[in-house]
Amino acid sequence: MMHSDPAQRPNMDEVFSRFQVMRQGFSNWKLRSRVAHDEERSISYFVSHWARRIQYIVRRIPPTHTSL
Repeated sequence: MMHSDPAQRPNMDEVFSRFQVMRQGFSNWKLRSRVAHDEERSISYFVSHWARRIQYIVRRIPPTHTSL
């Protein structure tokens, strides 16, 4: 994706298939986890993240869009 020559870049079909393979390699738990942990955050961020995460699990909302 970082090639300066557009002919060397992968097309969208290749990118999408790579994404699907990577996504299948992660569990739902991992897909719902935070992207980065910031030590400066307060307990309210921690609580709000877990409250939202539990809501999604109870409501059976998938961590990523599955109609792809």
